[in-house]
Amino acid sequence: MKYLSFGGFYSSQHDQFIDFISQDVHNCLEKKEDYETQNKLYKDLKEAYAAEYLYQFEVFLSDVFKLDVSLEYKGIDSPLYYNYRTDYIMYELNEQDSQKVYDYYLENKDKIIEYIKEVYFSSYKDILQDATKDDLIQYSLDCLAKEFNDILYQENMYLNELEDALYRVLDNYLCED
Repeated sequence: MKYLSFGGFYSSQHDQFIDFISQDVHNCLEKKEDYETQNKLYKDLKEAYAAEYLYQFEVFLSDVFKLDVSLEYKGIDSPLYYNYRTDYIMYELNEQDSQKVYDYYLENKDKIIEYIKEVYFSSYKDILQDATKDDLIQYSLDCLAKEFNDILYQENMYLNELEDALYRVLDNYLCED
């Protein structure tokens, strides 16, 4: 199992997008004081968003970097408390696709190392010294997810697909005043 660092949900662009799309249903459920359904709705929205995010990330990798890989969605890893870390998307990557991402790392080593420096500050040298091939694959995908987030929210690309995934969930939670 691998974990994609996509920015998580807590106080993020992703969370704001979900809240914006689902605001009317949330407000209706809140008026009814149906907090159990409201919590289930938010959980279902996060799952749908994360699964669609991973799929659109695959499309982005293919479209922009000609990196054709299959990331199999496995779920969300959310912390009990957000003080120390945020959510990750869990996924599987087969050996052939892992090699494609590793080859990408080898071709774009400087870019990935800059990302590691930015994220891990002073400990990046130790991280690079101890990094396994799997670690380098993971850092490469995390770096590309950061680029994907920039395009996603700054250029509004791929947002329609994410919105559609959320509306499919909301259709199951029709709420009338």
